[in-house]
Amino acid sequence: MNEHRIAEIRAAGESGMSIQGTPIVYDIPTVINDPAGNYTEIIRRGALDGAELTGARLLYNHDLNKVPLAKFPTTMRLAITPAGLNMSADLPDTEAAREIYAAIKRGDLSGMSFAFTVPKDGDNYDRASNTRIISRIDKVYDVSIVPFPAYPQTSIEARAAMTGDTKQKAITLCNHILKNHTLKGEPRMKFTTTAEAFNHYRTASIEDMEKRAAEIKTEIETGGNGGNADIEALNIELSGISEARQNIIDKRENRGVGFNPITGANFEQRASYADGTVDIISSVEYRNAFYKKLLGQKLTNFEAAAWEKAQTEKRADSFNTTTDSAAVIPTQTLNEVISKARKMGGLLSVCRSFNIPAKISIPVGTPTGAAAWNTEGAEVESEKVNVASVNFGAYEILKVFSISAAVKRMSVPAFENYLADELASSVMATLADGVVNGTGDNQGTGILPGVEWVDDENALTYENWQSFANLAKTVAKLKRGYANGAKWVMNNAMLFTHLYGLMDGNGRPIFLQNPQIDGIGKILGFDVIVDDYMPDDVILFGNFQYMGYNLPEGIAVEASTQSSFKSGRIDYRALAIADCKPIVPEAFVKLYKA
Repeated sequence: MNEHRIAEIRAAGESGMSIQGTPIVYDIPTVINDPAGNYTEIIRRGALDGAELTGARLLYNHDLNKVPLAKFPTTMRLAITPAGLNMSADLPDTEAAREIYAAIKRGDLSGMSFAFTVPKDGDNYDRASNTRIISRIDKVYDVSIVPFPAYPQTSIEARAAMTGDTKQKAITLCNHILKNHTLKGEPRMKFTTTAEAFNHYRTASIEDMEKRAAEIKTEIETGGNGGNADIEALNIELSGISEARQNIIDKRENRGVGFNPITGANFEQRASYADGTVDIISSVEYRNAFYKKLLGQKLTNFEAAAWEKAQTEKRADSFNTTTDSAAVIPTQTLNEVISKARKMGGLLSVCRSFNIPAKISIPVGTPTGAAAWNTEGAEVESEKVNVASVNFGAYEILKVFSISAAVKRMSVPAFENYLADELASSVMATLADGVVNGTGDNQGTGILPGVEWVDDENALTYENWQSFANLAKTVAKLKRGYANGAKWVMNNAMLFTHLYGLMDGNGRPIFLQNPQIDGIGKILGFDVIVDDYMPDDVILFGNFQYMGYNLPEGIAVEASTQSSFKSGRIDYRALAIADCKPIVPEAFVKLYKA
């Protein structure tokens, strides 16, 4: 029986609320409404080939503050087709899910959307037609049921559910098949080497490999088979799947044959800098070796070679306080950590990020003057461009966290996801606080302490917040040139206590929520950023691309079992070298209560 059909039958049997839809459509242009100006967008056929789907959630209106409705591949099925992406899911038995299901069934909700990232060179912009063309998507974070889809051609509909004996028989049959057969229906295999697993999966589809990898993750985390799961064999199989998947991606991207334990191709055939030298920290082999080292698992020969090469090239000058066991997290994980941190919102999500060596002065262009009238044929005087410079220091952000020694049973993908969440909520949260409040004394310099605020120049004080005029004067105080891309920043209490119901002189609300993204809106046409590291009674307005933070060497992580003798836990220490500071102070205005 086909795996998709098994999943559909089982899902339909477990709940009375099943839905199916199409969140992504290929080769259909649509107009995207953007504060910087509307443009046309097209997602080309094949853009999802090789995209990371595992872990994608089903949400309502991209609301990350609400419990997800389903998750791929456990409770939601995603299938890449020639027309785009198809989705089917079984909704949980909750009040929110019942409301959404009823709205879909009535036709009140009929469209979908999705959150995604595009790799470098994954899209291009045609200025002549004002069109963004997306040719590659590297990760899908969520698919959402939305009332106002950006692509009207997307769809969502309710499906009939099975009941009674038919329902129970379907569940029993599917559970039996899934327990005892592989994706293609053969008995489960045990692999003794990564090469065997690679050879078995190299002709499978990426979707099937991801499904099996998710099953292995569940087996490892739960013990599987009554607690008798062969963890070592499962990890070998998972490594083979990972290499087979990467091999397919490499072929599609014309980067050579990729890693192949059968032929002996290795990491030096990919993950390179523009000058042709190897970026070992970005290689798949180093990524697997990094996590296996932290988990205490055995490395393959290729992973061991990648680890040794990385340790030889380790950026010791930057992480000179760590032990020899410390290692820089893989590039893919660092990107995920930063992405997660930016999704948390706040000022960090709109600041300019740098990845440059400390103590080096970097020029940053500032807005230039407007064009001037000129007599035809007369000589035009060249304008001198204003350039600011930023020189970041090197300060440590240190975090130690402990988890059960049972972590050794986790799969590499499961542990990577855990570590990315932990680092985003600790190391990056510290940086997020520093961006606002950092004193500059053995830490980064925040925007509030780092800008010289002068009353009636770049700072305005008022006794009464309930005034439309106060906000209009704040906008007027921002120097010309910085308004393009300017935003408001305040904490949640400030927005909803003082500004939410404020009206202009014509009785119209000054705060307008975005109907497509719940909780985000505009004041006087400028986006609002909520940052709870902001103090009460303070509002900032400006272009925060002129507030920067720097992570020159990523994050180093090391493991210690010193505390495990009594507690059965493993300590992990994360160390980041970072700094933050305002780049161009004149790009900001402060409004605060006297």
